[in-house]
Amino acid sequence: DDMSASFTQIEDNECEELEAAFTNTTLIGDTYDWDFGDGSAGSTDENPTHIYTAPGTYTVTLTVTDSQGCFNPATTTSIIAYDGPIEAVLSIPDVDECSDAPVQFSTDSQAPYYIWDFGDGIGTASEQNPVYTYTAAGTYTVNLTVIDSASCNISSSSQATVTIIDQPDADFTVGNPNLELYEVVELGFSNASNANLEWTFGDGTVINDEEQPPFFYNQNGSFEICLTVTTPQGCENIACSQVIVETESTIGVPNAFSPNGDQANDILFVKGENIEWFTLKVFNRFGELVFETDDQNVGWDGKYRGKDHEMDVFVYLLNAKLLDGRLIENMKGNVTLLR
Repeated sequence: DDMSASFTQIEDNECEELEAAFTNTTLIGDTYDWDFGDGSAGSTDENPTHIYTAPGTYTVTLTVTDSQGCFNPATTTSIIAYDGPIEAVLSIPDVDECSDAPVQFSTDSQAPYYIWDFGDGIGTASEQNPVYTYTAAGTYTVNLTVIDSASCNISSSSQATVTIIDQPDADFTVGNPNLELYEVVELGFSNASNANLEWTFGDGTVINDEEQPPFFYNQNGSFEICLTVTTPQGCENIACSQVIVETESTIGVPNAFSPNGDQANDILFVKGENIEWFTLKVFNRFGELVFETDDQNVGWDGKYRGKDHEMDVFVYLLNAKLLDGRLIENMKGNVTLLR
Protein backbone atom coordinates (compact mmCIF):
# COMPACT_ATOMS: atom_id res chain seq x y z
CA ASP A 1 0.00 0.00 0.00
CA ASP A 2 1.01 3.63 -0.41
CA MET A 3 1.36 6.18 2.32
CA SER A 4 1.67 9.97 2.24
CA ALA A 5 4.60 11.87 3.80
CA SER A 6 4.21 15.38 5.19
CA PHE A 7 5.91 17.85 7.54
CA THR A 8 5.72 21.42 8.78
CA GLN A 9 8.49 23.93 9.35
CA ILE A 10 9.05 26.98 11.52
CA GLU A 11 11.75 29.43 10.44
CA ASP A 12 13.60 31.67 12.89
CA ASN A 13 15.60 34.24 10.89
CA GLU A 14 18.31 35.54 13.20
CA CYS A 15 19.77 37.54 10.25
CA GLU A 16 23.27 36.11 10.43
CA GLU A 17 21.75 32.62 10.15
CA LEU A 18 18.38 30.92 9.64
CA GLU A 19 17.23 28.23 12.07
CA ALA A 20 14.50 25.95 10.76
CA ALA A 21 12.58 23.51 12.99
CA PHE A 22 10.88 20.66 11.10
CA THR A 23 7.96 18.59 12.46
CA ASN A 24 7.04 15.29 10.84
CA THR A 25 3.27 14.98 10.36
CA THR A 26 3.30 11.68 8.50
CA LEU A 27 0.75 9.30 10.08
CA ILE A 28 2.41 6.07 9.03
CA GLY A 29 6.09 5.12 8.98
CA ASP A 30 8.90 4.99 11.49
CA THR A 31 12.13 5.70 9.56
CA TYR A 32 13.00 9.26 8.43
CA ASP A 33 15.58 10.58 5.99
CA TRP A 34 15.89 14.39 5.81
CA ASP A 35 17.82 16.23 3.09
CA PHE A 36 18.07 19.95 3.88
CA GLY A 37 19.20 20.93 0.35
CA ASP A 38 22.44 22.68 1.37
CA GLY A 39 24.86 19.79 0.99
CA SER A 40 24.94 18.97 4.69
CA ALA A 41 24.77 15.43 6.10
CA GLY A 42 21.01 15.56 6.63
CA SER A 43 19.21 13.93 9.56
CA THR A 44 17.31 10.75 10.57
CA ASP A 45 15.50 12.41 13.47
CA GLU A 46 11.75 12.52 13.34
CA ASN A 47 11.62 16.25 14.12
CA PRO A 48 15.05 17.77 13.37
CA THR A 49 16.34 21.33 13.56
CA HIS A 50 18.75 22.71 10.96
CA ILE A 51 20.70 25.98 10.70
CA TYR A 52 21.36 27.69 7.34
CA THR A 53 24.35 30.07 7.33
CA ALA A 54 24.52 31.04 3.65
CA PRO A 55 21.78 32.97 1.87
CA GLY A 56 19.98 30.99 -0.81
CA THR A 57 16.91 29.01 -1.79
CA TYR A 58 16.89 25.41 -0.52
CA THR A 59 14.68 22.39 -1.29
CA VAL A 60 14.03 20.30 1.85
CA THR A 61 13.15 16.66 1.18
CA LEU A 62 11.66 14.13 3.66
CA THR A 63 11.54 10.43 2.81
CA VAL A 64 9.49 8.22 5.22
CA THR A 65 9.82 4.43 5.29
CA ASP A 66 7.78 1.75 7.10
CA SER A 67 10.28 -0.62 8.71
CA GLN A 68 7.66 -3.40 8.71
CA GLY A 69 7.45 -3.23 4.92
CA CYS A 70 3.70 -2.85 4.88
CA PHE A 71 3.76 0.43 2.99
CA ASN A 72 5.82 1.84 0.16
CA PRO A 73 8.23 4.70 1.02
CA ALA A 74 6.83 8.23 0.62
CA THR A 75 8.65 11.49 -0.21
CA THR A 76 7.65 15.14 0.08
CA THR A 77 9.47 18.46 -0.40
CA SER A 78 9.29 22.08 0.73
CA ILE A 79 11.17 25.26 -0.17
CA ILE A 80 13.13 27.48 2.24
CA ALA A 81 14.35 30.89 1.11
CA TYR A 82 17.04 32.58 3.19
CA ASP A 83 17.98 36.08 2.00
CA GLY A 84 20.53 36.74 4.72
CA PRO A 85 21.52 40.19 5.94
CA ILE A 86 22.13 43.06 3.54
CA GLU A 87 25.84 43.93 3.38
CA ALA A 88 27.55 47.07 2.10
CA VAL A 89 30.54 46.13 -0.08
CA LEU A 90 32.53 49.19 -1.12
CA SER A 91 34.93 49.22 -4.08
CA ILE A 92 37.34 52.07 -4.83
CA PRO A 93 40.37 52.29 -7.17
CA ASP A 94 43.53 50.62 -5.88
CA VAL A 95 45.75 53.38 -7.27
CA ASP A 96 46.02 56.95 -6.06
CA GLU A 97 43.90 59.41 -8.00
CA CYS A 98 44.54 62.99 -9.08
CA SER A 99 42.65 66.05 -7.94
CA ASP A 100 40.25 67.41 -10.55
CA ALA A 101 40.05 63.91 -12.05
CA PRO A 102 36.89 61.78 -11.76
CA VAL A 103 37.05 58.81 -9.36
CA GLN A 104 34.83 55.80 -10.03
CA PHE A 105 33.22 54.22 -6.97
CA SER A 106 31.15 51.03 -7.10
CA THR A 107 29.37 48.43 -5.00
CA ASP A 108 28.06 44.95 -5.73
CA SER A 109 25.46 45.33 -3.00
CA GLN A 110 21.90 45.19 -4.29
CA ALA A 111 19.53 47.46 -2.40
CA PRO A 112 16.76 49.98 -3.04
CA TYR A 113 18.73 52.84 -1.47
CA TYR A 114 22.40 53.90 -1.43
CA ILE A 115 23.95 56.71 0.59
CA TRP A 116 27.52 57.69 -0.32
CA ASP A 117 29.58 60.15 1.68
CA PHE A 118 32.89 60.94 -0.03
CA GLY A 119 34.55 62.28 3.12
CA ASP A 120 35.43 65.79 1.99
CA GLY A 121 32.48 67.49 3.68
CA ILE A 122 30.94 68.27 0.30
CA GLY A 123 30.24 65.25 -1.86
CA THR A 124 27.36 62.77 -1.49
CA ALA A 125 25.54 60.50 -3.93
CA SER A 126 22.55 58.15 -4.03
CA GLU A 127 23.26 56.02 -7.11
CA GLN A 128 24.81 52.55 -6.96
CA ASN A 129 28.06 53.32 -8.81
CA PRO A 130 28.78 57.06 -8.61
CA VAL A 131 31.63 59.10 -10.06
CA TYR A 132 33.05 61.90 -7.92
CA THR A 133 35.74 64.52 -8.47
CA TYR A 134 37.80 65.80 -5.55
CA THR A 135 39.05 69.36 -5.82
CA ALA A 136 41.84 69.13 -3.24
CA ALA A 137 44.58 66.64 -2.45
CA GLY A 138 44.33 64.51 0.69
CA THR A 139 43.26 61.15 2.13
CA TYR A 140 39.51 60.81 2.47
CA THR A 141 37.35 58.23 4.27
CA VAL A 142 34.51 57.18 2.02
CA ASN A 143 31.36 55.76 3.66
CA LEU A 144 28.67 53.70 1.93
CA THR A 145 25.34 52.86 3.58
CA VAL A 146 22.90 50.51 1.84
CA ILE A 147 19.27 50.34 2.99
CA ASP A 148 16.69 47.63 2.36
CA SER A 149 13.68 47.60 4.68
CA ALA A 150 12.86 44.05 3.56
CA SER A 151 16.17 42.70 4.85
CA CYS A 152 16.62 41.42 8.35
CA ASN A 153 19.15 44.07 9.31
CA ILE A 154 17.56 46.96 7.33
CA SER A 155 20.90 48.70 6.65
CA SER A 156 24.64 48.15 6.46
CA SER A 157 27.63 50.47 6.20
CA SER A 158 31.19 50.12 4.95
CA GLN A 159 34.20 52.45 4.83
CA ALA A 160 37.35 52.74 2.77
CA THR A 161 39.98 55.41 2.12
CA VAL A 162 41.03 57.05 -1.12
CA THR A 163 44.16 59.15 -1.56
CA ILE A 164 44.00 62.13 -3.89
CA ILE A 165 47.25 63.53 -5.24
CA ASP A 166 47.59 67.22 -6.03
CA GLN A 167 47.97 68.15 -9.66
CA PRO A 168 51.52 69.16 -10.63
CA ASP A 169 52.24 72.81 -11.23
CA ALA A 170 52.44 73.60 -14.95
CA ASP A 171 52.41 77.40 -14.80
CA PHE A 172 55.29 79.04 -16.62
CA THR A 173 56.28 82.57 -17.65
CA VAL A 174 57.24 84.06 -20.99
CA GLY A 175 59.68 86.91 -20.66
CA ASN A 176 58.57 88.71 -23.81
CA PRO A 177 55.35 87.60 -25.53
CA ASN A 178 56.00 89.94 -28.46
CA LEU A 179 58.92 88.42 -30.29
CA GLU A 180 60.95 89.07 -33.37
CA LEU A 181 62.14 86.40 -35.72
CA TYR A 182 65.00 84.32 -34.31
CA GLU A 183 64.65 85.93 -30.89
CA VAL A 184 65.07 83.27 -28.19
CA VAL A 185 61.92 82.77 -26.11
CA GLU A 186 62.61 83.41 -22.42
CA LEU A 187 60.75 80.66 -20.55
CA GLY A 188 60.51 80.49 -16.77
CA PHE A 189 59.58 77.18 -15.10
CA SER A 190 60.77 75.08 -12.16
CA ASN A 191 60.05 71.34 -12.15
CA ALA A 192 59.35 70.99 -8.43
CA SER A 193 57.42 67.70 -8.79
CA ASN A 194 60.13 65.78 -10.67
CA ALA A 195 57.61 65.20 -13.43
CA ASN A 196 57.84 64.51 -17.13
CA LEU A 197 57.69 67.67 -19.24
CA GLU A 198 56.48 68.21 -22.79
CA TRP A 199 56.72 71.62 -24.45
CA THR A 200 54.84 72.38 -27.67
CA PHE A 201 55.38 75.66 -29.49
CA GLY A 202 52.48 75.80 -31.90
CA ASP A 203 54.61 75.35 -35.00
CA GLY A 204 54.99 71.57 -34.76
CA THR A 205 58.02 71.69 -32.47
CA VAL A 206 57.99 69.40 -29.39
CA ILE A 207 60.70 69.43 -26.72
CA ASN A 208 60.67 66.96 -23.82
CA ASP A 209 62.05 67.03 -20.29
CA GLU A 210 63.73 70.44 -20.32
CA GLU A 211 62.71 73.06 -17.77
CA GLN A 212 63.63 76.06 -19.92
CA PRO A 213 64.35 74.87 -23.46
CA PRO A 214 66.07 77.32 -25.82
CA PHE A 215 63.77 78.05 -28.73
CA PHE A 216 63.16 80.67 -31.40
CA TYR A 217 60.66 81.09 -34.24
CA ASN A 218 61.66 81.36 -37.88
CA GLN A 219 58.30 82.61 -39.09
CA ASN A 220 55.92 85.40 -38.22
CA GLY A 221 52.58 84.64 -36.63
CA SER A 222 50.64 84.01 -33.44
CA PHE A 223 51.66 80.84 -31.59
CA GLU A 224 50.50 79.03 -28.45
CA ILE A 225 53.20 77.63 -26.20
CA CYS A 226 51.92 74.79 -24.01
CA LEU A 227 53.58 72.82 -21.22
CA THR A 228 52.22 69.40 -20.18
CA VAL A 229 53.47 68.16 -16.80
CA THR A 230 52.92 64.49 -15.88
CA THR A 231 53.87 63.05 -12.47
CA PRO A 232 55.14 59.49 -11.96
CA GLN A 233 51.65 58.67 -10.60
CA GLY A 234 50.09 59.76 -13.89
CA CYS A 235 48.62 63.07 -12.74
CA GLU A 236 48.68 65.61 -15.55
CA ASN A 237 48.36 69.36 -15.82
CA ILE A 238 48.58 71.67 -18.84
CA ALA A 239 49.30 75.39 -19.08
CA CYS A 240 49.47 77.52 -22.23
CA SER A 241 50.57 81.03 -23.18
CA GLN A 242 50.23 83.01 -26.39
CA VAL A 243 53.12 84.74 -28.17
CA ILE A 244 53.20 86.91 -31.26
CA VAL A 245 56.16 86.87 -33.62
CA GLU A 246 56.28 89.88 -35.91
CA THR A 247 59.34 91.14 -37.73
CA GLU A 248 59.28 93.56 -40.65
CA SER A 249 61.54 92.47 -43.47
CA THR A 250 62.60 94.86 -46.25
CA ILE A 251 64.86 94.61 -49.26
CA GLY A 252 65.64 96.88 -52.19
CA VAL A 253 68.24 98.22 -54.60
CA PRO A 254 68.83 101.99 -55.13
CA ASN A 255 67.98 103.27 -58.60
CA ALA A 256 71.23 105.26 -58.84
CA PHE A 257 74.71 105.63 -57.32
CA SER A 258 77.68 107.93 -58.00
CA PRO A 259 81.13 106.38 -57.48
CA ASN A 260 82.96 109.69 -57.63
CA GLY A 261 84.86 109.49 -54.34
CA ASP A 262 82.78 112.07 -52.45
CA GLN A 263 81.84 109.44 -49.86
CA ALA A 264 78.17 109.96 -50.70
CA ASN A 265 76.46 107.07 -52.39
CA ASP A 266 79.72 105.80 -53.82
CA ILE A 267 78.83 102.10 -53.56
CA LEU A 268 75.75 100.24 -54.78
CA PHE A 269 74.56 98.12 -51.85
CA VAL A 270 71.49 95.93 -51.37
CA LYS A 271 69.42 97.75 -48.75
CA GLY A 272 67.07 96.19 -46.19
CA GLU A 273 66.81 94.26 -42.94
CA ASN A 274 65.85 90.81 -41.75
CA ILE A 275 67.06 89.20 -44.93
CA GLU A 276 67.74 85.47 -44.75
CA TRP A 277 69.69 85.34 -48.06
CA PHE A 278 69.91 87.12 -51.39
CA THR A 279 71.78 87.22 -54.69
CA LEU A 280 72.20 90.39 -56.79
CA LYS A 281 73.41 90.39 -60.38
CA VAL A 282 74.03 93.57 -62.42
CA PHE A 283 74.13 93.51 -66.23
CA ASN A 284 75.16 96.17 -68.76
CA ARG A 285 73.27 97.07 -71.91
CA PHE A 286 75.02 94.23 -73.74
CA GLY A 287 73.83 91.60 -71.24
CA GLU A 288 77.26 91.19 -69.70
CA LEU A 289 77.42 90.41 -65.98
CA VAL A 290 79.37 93.33 -64.49
CA PHE A 291 78.79 92.61 -60.79
CA GLU A 292 77.46 89.91 -58.48
CA THR A 293 77.11 89.64 -54.67
CA ASP A 294 75.32 87.71 -51.94
CA ASP A 295 76.68 89.80 -49.04
CA GLN A 296 75.06 93.02 -47.85
CA ASN A 297 78.47 94.32 -46.87
CA VAL A 298 79.83 93.86 -50.39
CA GLY A 299 78.62 96.34 -53.00
CA TRP A 300 79.52 97.51 -56.52
CA ASP A 301 82.00 100.36 -56.77
CA GLY A 302 81.24 101.02 -60.46
CA LYS A 303 84.30 99.21 -61.80
CA TYR A 304 84.24 96.54 -64.46
CA ARG A 305 87.32 94.45 -65.18
CA GLY A 306 89.33 96.76 -62.95
CA LYS A 307 88.34 99.99 -64.70
CA ASP A 308 85.75 102.65 -63.91
CA HIS A 309 82.69 102.01 -65.95
CA GLU A 310 81.29 104.93 -67.85
CA MET A 311 77.92 106.38 -66.93
CA ASP A 312 75.12 104.19 -68.06
CA VAL A 313 71.87 102.51 -67.05
CA PHE A 314 72.19 98.91 -65.85
CA VAL A 315 69.70 96.12 -65.23
CA TYR A 316 69.80 94.17 -61.98
CA LEU A 317 68.30 90.80 -61.08
CA LEU A 318 67.47 90.17 -57.40
CA ASN A 319 66.53 86.91 -55.69
CA ALA A 320 66.04 86.74 -51.95
CA LYS A 321 64.29 85.13 -49.00
CA LEU A 322 63.21 87.35 -46.12
CA LEU A 323 62.86 86.39 -42.50
CA ASP A 324 59.12 87.09 -42.61
CA GLY A 325 58.83 84.18 -45.04
CA ARG A 326 58.52 86.14 -48.27
CA LEU A 327 60.42 84.90 -51.29
CA ILE A 328 61.72 87.35 -53.91
CA GLU A 329 62.17 85.66 -57.26
CA ASN A 330 63.88 87.27 -60.30
CA MET A 331 62.96 90.82 -59.37
CA LYS A 332 64.27 93.17 -62.13
CA GLY A 333 65.05 96.86 -62.01
CA ASN A 334 67.26 99.61 -63.37
CA VAL A 335 70.12 101.37 -61.68
CA THR A 336 71.95 104.42 -63.10
CA LEU A 337 75.65 104.93 -62.62
CA LEU A 338 76.42 108.66 -62.34
CA ARG A 339 79.84 110.33 -62.53
